[in-house]
Amino acid sequence: MKKIKKKKTAVRKEGIVYILTNPSMQGLVKIGKTGPMAKDLERRIKALDNTNVAFPFECYYAAKVTDASYTEKKMHIAFSSMRVKRARSRREFFEMDAAHAKAALMIARGEDMTPRDDETPKKKSRKARSKTRRGNFKFSALKLRRGMRLQYRMDPNEFCTIESDTTVIFGGKEMSLSAAAGKIQKRRGRVQRVSGPNYWLYHGETLKARQLRMSNS
Repeated sequence: MKKIKKKKTAVRKEGIVYILTNPSMQGLVKIGKTGPMAKDLERRIKALDNTNVAFPFECYYAAKVTDASYTEKKMHIAFSSMRVKRARSRREFFEMDAAHAKAALMIARGEDMTPRDDETPKKKSRKARSKTRRGNFKFSALKLRRGMRLQYRMDPNEFCTIESDTTVIFGGKEMSLSAAAGKIQKRRGRVQRVSGPNYWLYHGETLKARQLRMSNS
């Protein structure tokens, strides 16, 4: 008699799926996984702080789930259209609202592992320093200058022109990138807060993706 080979079933491994944000990457979230313990999450965030980013990462939400790999994979698939392009080493980054990522992760009904406010004075002072160092979005940091045209991400017929290091001309008026994007959104019946760099393109790349790519080079 022939032996019937049993199909191998994927082993579920408990772990924490996290959603991280960073003050220097407004409008972007990082969705990843780590071990099942709170210290695993702490170590992961600390390891990311050693990368060449201006500010430390902050945990927006984290949950311990029964199958971390499966949950992370499904979230990455669900938000694949929002994945940051042109950044091979940043495949876990997505151009989206952190609240939307949290809502999706909460469907897994995992245990909330988000770090609370019982931080050490050292951590609090580091966050305070980060806030004081945080400045407005500047075109010069992306090697963009006055007169360059930017295209609206969702409509190739919408453009604005860089006017100063922090403003653009849109509809004949000077305003911020976010204000320009907000006007288009409002015109289309979408009243929501937007982060301008996520909505404007330069040579087919969002300004936020450009910022991320340049900070990683």
